[in-house]
Amino acid sequence: RRAVPEDRGEVFSFCRELNPDFDEEASRRAFLEIIAEETAAVFVAEIEGKTIGFTELHLLNSLQNPKHALIRSLFVHPDFRRMGVARALIRSGEEWAVLHQTGKILVRSRVEREAAEKFYVTDGYSIFKTQNVFRKTLSV
Repeated sequence: RRAVPEDRGEVFSFCRELNPDFDEEASRRAFLEIIAEETAAVFVAEIEGKTIGFTELHLLNSLQNPKHALIRSLFVHPDFRRMGVARALIRSGEEWAVLHQTGKILVRSRVEREAAEKFYVTDGYSIFKTQNVFRKTLSV
């Protein structure tokens, strides 16, 4: 199902597991904006009312890579892995992307996440590029 504001606590706990540098304070407003945007979606998976995973997607458009969807995050609680939860979340994201008239979906995964790579390849995704990612903090 699509995420609602009340999902923020659980989604943020998963974000902290994905990213030790996760800035909860800075992400509070972003979460509400993202779940309300037409060009973004957050889906959550539940079992018996307990949130056990989520995925975040965005529609992007650029000159070198026309309209496509990007999976920004995918996380399933360790107790519920290898049960089809991630695949169900991915399917929800793919269906959302198709509804938004994009036939291409991308996902980035750290090289050291070998289980994630195996998951995506098994699910029909192919590696088409490796790259370095650079970051610079700006004063605002």
